[in-house]
Amino acid sequence: MAQGMARLGVGGRRSAWLLFVFVGYLLPCYLGHFDTASIKLWPGFVKERQEITLKFRLRGVIEMGEKVYVRMPWMTTGECKNAAGSSIGADSFQLHDSNTWYGQWTEGTPGTQYQKSLLTLTAKTKIIWKSYQTVVLDGFNNIKPNCGMPAKHTNFTIWTNAANATVTMKNRHQVNFTDSVNASCYLTDTQLTWGAGGASPLLAPINPTTRKTHAVSQIAEVRLSFVPAMHIQPGDTITVILAGWTNLNASRADDTKWKWGYDDVREGGSGRKLTLYNESTWKLNASQSVYDMANATWFEGCCKENHKPGMENSTIEIVMRRLARAGQKVEFWFPKSNGLRPVCGMQANNPKYKIKVKTPSNFTSVNFMSIEKSAGIGAGCVEQGGCNGYGTCDHCLGRCTCTKGHGHESDPGYGIMKADCSELACPVSPSWAEVPVQSNRSLDHQAGYSGANTTNGHFDVECGGVGKCDRTKGKCACYDGFLGSACEIKPCPTQSDYPCNGHGTCHSMAQLARKDEALPLTNRSVDEELYFYYADEVDQHSYGYHEAWDSRKIYGCVCDSAWKVGLDANETQTPEWFGPDCSLRHCPTGDDPETRLVDETNCSYAVAAGGRGKGKYMNKCHVDCSNRGKCDHTTGTCACFPGYHGANCGKRKTAAVGLGSE
Repeated sequence: MAQGMARLGVGGRRSAWLLFVFVGYLLPCYLGHFDTASIKLWPGFVKERQEITLKFRLRGVIEMGEKVYVRMPWMTTGECKNAAGSSIGADSFQLHDSNTWYGQWTEGTPGTQYQKSLLTLTAKTKIIWKSYQTVVLDGFNNIKPNCGMPAKHTNFTIWTNAANATVTMKNRHQVNFTDSVNASCYLTDTQLTWGAGGASPLLAPINPTTRKTHAVSQIAEVRLSFVPAMHIQPGDTITVILAGWTNLNASRADDTKWKWGYDDVREGGSGRKLTLYNESTWKLNASQSVYDMANATWFEGCCKENHKPGMENSTIEIVMRRLARAGQKVEFWFPKSNGLRPVCGMQANNPKYKIKVKTPSNFTSVNFMSIEKSAGIGAGCVEQGGCNGYGTCDHCLGRCTCTKGHGHESDPGYGIMKADCSELACPVSPSWAEVPVQSNRSLDHQAGYSGANTTNGHFDVECGGVGKCDRTKGKCACYDGFLGSACEIKPCPTQSDYPCNGHGTCHSMAQLARKDEALPLTNRSVDEELYFYYADEVDQHSYGYHEAWDSRKIYGCVCDSAWKVGLDANETQTPEWFGPDCSLRHCPTGDDPETRLVDETNCSYAVAAGGRGKGKYMNKCHVDCSNRGKCDHTTGTCACFPGYHGANCGKRKTAAVGLGSE
């Protein structure tokens, strides 16, 4: 061969050398590399497990047992809380086509933003040259994006250990296409405390009633800490909303404390540079050491409100000077020399404290999120038992706002009930005892008065004012003569277990006004409907309501009778049973035998008792014992006078023998 090369001469040897270079260098670029690779995610949401479709084609052969590796940064099997998930062995990994490949997952670490998360595919059979492969990673593998990602992510790479391939780990190929995940990143373990031990900088709560004792606030040391899920680079900005805080009067000589509510209190200033440390520099020497991690600036919020937190948008802006690595705790301590202090008491884990991170990319930024843990300020509602589960605590004023029925300001018992929301309000009904202080009801209606502020009487009170409220149960113990959950009923009188002693029916005044047999009897003429008028259907245009206040509260008896009661012909104006509780009984009736020219049982055109009605023609009157005996109303029997006999004493005895009758 050497002799042949010699015969080629110089020009021939040069051509042969160029051919060698072409074969040795250019051909491997065509053979043994991936000419396409793509990754698609479904559903493509951050922090949700994905079905991942990987497609690739190798210009070469992959023998059984040889491997394909795919680097998948930002992907994890964890819960996206800055804690690594688990690796998955080939025996547990789920994929399709499982006849061609084994799958295996190696979990990366939060501190590297999961840059080393790795998918390993092992061929179960020989993969022929330029065979187009589609491998689907099942969602049950729980692989998910830790943060948002741009499309065509440059850190997704692929290589193989196939013997005839040139794509090794050192010269691995970038995946041609990856889906984007349109989301931002996150922080974990966000926390705010106020110096060593989280001591509260607020010494005493405001007295919301007397306002003589004001909240006394001290300058506080503010400690912020968090763990980012991404690297925070120099120049990136961290914004912290410290709602309800101020650097008020920080330059005054008496700035060790101040009293919120005094007129000389003024808002603090914005743009003030803040001193900051972390735990390490603090321990070295807080007065001399310098923490060059970041610069911080205070922006005063708006606006001052007496006895309210106010300053809702007070802000600390932190600009990074050095790298803060993903998965590692970041802390900033702002010493008391910054003059920061709360304006009044605030709850622990206050949702108004927020934090965000701004970076050049939305995928590595963090939108405003509430700081997970923050120390409380002041005693809050500890003395009120934390409002006992039936109210919310106004931490600024140190008092409870109770829910309705437990001392809410709309409850009639408000001001009487305990302020800790532990008591129950009782049912309400119109007061039986309150009376109007003004008789012209139309003026009330025009003025728009309502409830306890109206000049109208009988506004709603607990238990109607005729019962005692058991606040442990929220139930009324009504005084004698009243019934109902709110003591709203004055029932029919009775001396037994039955209404009206079992000799009548019980009805409200509104019902009594419509019953023909109810006393006093009425013809209901236009001139005689006052009772009906006030019991129901009052002119709302003149008086503003439909019914008299007690028309359905006071009940009365309509007593039973063996005869029909009323003002029509053949009806009798008096019932058999009578009295408020129908406990009395009339005796048999009859015409007086001694008044032959007058029929006492005839009530034609006679005015009925009560003066509200007249009997029609052939209407009847009831005459106990025919006026010739004494009626025992407890038994309904007559004791006849001498010389008279019969059930109704309507017969005279004969003079001769004392027997018989006329």
